[in-house]
Amino acid sequence: MRRPSPRPWRRGAVALFALAVVAAGPARAADAPPAGPAAPTAGSPAPAPAAPAAPPRSALDLGVYRLASPAVVDADTIKVLVDPGASGGEPRKESVRVCGVDAEEVFHDANDRRLAAEDFAAYAVGRRGASKTPVKFGTPAGEEARAFATRFFAGVERVRLELEEPGRDRDGYGRLLAHVFVEKDGREHLFAEELVRAGWAPYFVKYGRSVRFDARFVAAQAEARAAHRGIWGASVAHYPDYEERLAWWEGRARQVDAWLADTKDPAVRADHVRLGDPADTARLQAMRGRRVVLFGSLDRVEEESSPARLLLVDAARRPFAVLVPDAKVLAALDRDALASRFLRVTGTVTEARGRLVVTLEKAEDLSTR
Repeated sequence: MRRPSPRPWRRGAVALFALAVVAAGPARAADAPPAGPAAPTAGSPAPAPAAPAAPPRSALDLGVYRLASPAVVDADTIKVLVDPGASGGEPRKESVRVCGVDAEEVFHDANDRRLAAEDFAAYAVGRRGASKTPVKFGTPAGEEARAFATRFFAGVERVRLELEEPGRDRDGYGRLLAHVFVEKDGREHLFAEELVRAGWAPYFVKYGRSVRFDARFVAAQAEARAAHRGIWGASVAHYPDYEERLAWWEGRARQVDAWLADTKDPAVRADHVRLGDPADTARLQAMRGRRVVLFGSLDRVEEESSPARLLLVDAARRPFAVLVPDAKVLAALDRDALASRFLRVTGTVTEARGRLVVTLEKAEDLSTR
């Protein structure tokens, strides 16, 4: 699985309500490729949603979709079929990044598989290298997690997809971000919860806690850890740094908690914008010339640009640029904190090369608290 970009970058509830109306009759699928739709600019509408095989029931319900064959990419990524509707032709495949979990990677390289089999501890150390924070790499646990997902979806023809919250339905790679529900044994199962309960993925709070299923995920993980299942036991080689990894994620989750608490006040929210939320970033169009506070995660630093730029994750494959014209300001920034924490950036909204940007004038205007 590719690392998801900070949080869930998804569409607004208005578009989803429109989907509920359209899906009752023939529908046209989005023209964008399955894992990389055209990224909306701030203030413009998001790509048309995928057409489900059955209509949604609420603003958070994306509808029922047929599974592709094969359906499982890895334990937290599956593929569904998007009906072409009135346009005709063959259904296309849509990648779905399962919300609430972050399973270990499967092996994509034969040499990695060999090194892991020979000496997993040395292999894990080598894959982490000099990184200050935990990294992702192929493991036997990742392979077992995918095998669990394959068994879980065996014989399943359709799944129901739901959003975590209104306004966000794509990650930074353009994949659909959704909770996956399956009818089995006479009841409906939340796949991510079952994956966590089985011990093949931790509850993933790196980009914030689930606003819908936090208690269920916490309980499922506690059960798996108490029973030493999967990654919480010694039966299969897995990441050796879960305590560090979970503490890192928890620190970031608390940053999200603090942002949400702060922006409950309408007076504060008026000039505070959370990147990755199309409905929120659309407000930037009316904020030209005003100082705002942005909240988001660093994608990368472009020091060779003129001026230098901090690129923050926003729409799929379309980061938001924070310009840093003063080299002394750039040098004063804590690179480790930039890479591992959420950022609050205060600056003035302007336009450069047809895109909205914010200029960072002082190092004190960037916080990783």
